[in-house]
Amino acid sequence: MQAKISLTCICLLFAYISISQNRVVISDENESTPHPSSVLELISGDKGFLLPRMETEQRSSINDPAEALLIFNKEINCFEIYVESEWHEVWCHGDEPEESFECGEDYNYDGYDYATVKIGDQCWFAENLNVGTRIDSRDASNNPVHQGTSCEDIEKYCQDEDETNCDFYGGLYQWNQAMCGETTEGAQGICPDGWRIPSDDDWKVLEIYAGMDPDEADEEDWRGTDEGAKLKSCLQVNSPLGGECATDDHPRWNSSGSHWGLDEFGFAVLPGGMRHSNGALITLGGSADFWTSTESGNTTYDRTFFNINSDINRKSNNNKSFGYSVRCLKNN
Repeated sequence: MQAKISLTCICLLFAYISISQNRVVISDENESTPHPSSVLELISGDKGFLLPRMETEQRSSINDPAEALLIFNKEINCFEIYVESEWHEVWCHGDEPEESFECGEDYNYDGYDYATVKIGDQCWFAENLNVGTRIDSRDASNNPVHQGTSCEDIEKYCQDEDETNCDFYGGLYQWNQAMCGETTEGAQGICPDGWRIPSDDDWKVLEIYAGMDPDEADEEDWRGTDEGAKLKSCLQVNSPLGGECATDDHPRWNSSGSHWGLDEFGFAVLPGGMRHSNGALITLGGSADFWTSTESGNTTYDRTFFNINSDINRKSNNNKSFGYSVRCLKNN
């Protein structure tokens, strides 16, 4: 049964209240019926709905606010909602809408468009990260130079002290710099907002997806069979795959007759080599060394790919002052 209630004040505003099966609609259009999915519906073609508008002190004085209570804070121009005993900003005037991003598209960070790739449920950068200002690996007295830990002034090493090599292979970062001084597993570090330095377990997920036995993934040293080859870029001097894979130009792997990259997933591991703790820049074209965000005592876990191996090395006894490459992983 539908009952229509008309009050003098409402009629003057040309508003109607309809009640049907405990559902209510308030409308400035005659003969409106409540939608079955709602308990309260407001209908108007030329009017809006106003939430309570108050300042922070007034909002905070609300006695025993209900979960999901919504107000507009006119002091800071924000919509706020009460959830889990706290007020949270839902949207504020001036907030920029997030750009839509679908994994597999390029992701712009610090002025450069990074290729991305979806592998299983993970979304990875398909290139080594290259952000920050290049510093020499050793100072004038031939002693090692240490990077900072601030994300305000990121410092990187480039092979042969040449910025071009960072353009090809990404920068090399000490662990503290890659993590921006944080020690929490899964920290954002030098990755963009919404991305993180992958943990040891994040790498295991990738390796298992590529075919590694889960029990073997937990082991240290060289593990697996051909998972490294599946994840490595096919670009190589004298690649047996031929075509665009066979190249002498950078970036590419040094020649290997039996352990060339297959790049089955588009992850495209490229060999940026490493920076030794003594300041030496080594193994360009021969190895790809990546940090994880997982500590192990005073050291941290890493991943290493070689041009003469098809498996993947996992170790925890490396020095945090080494310079390694970084791949970013999108947060879930």
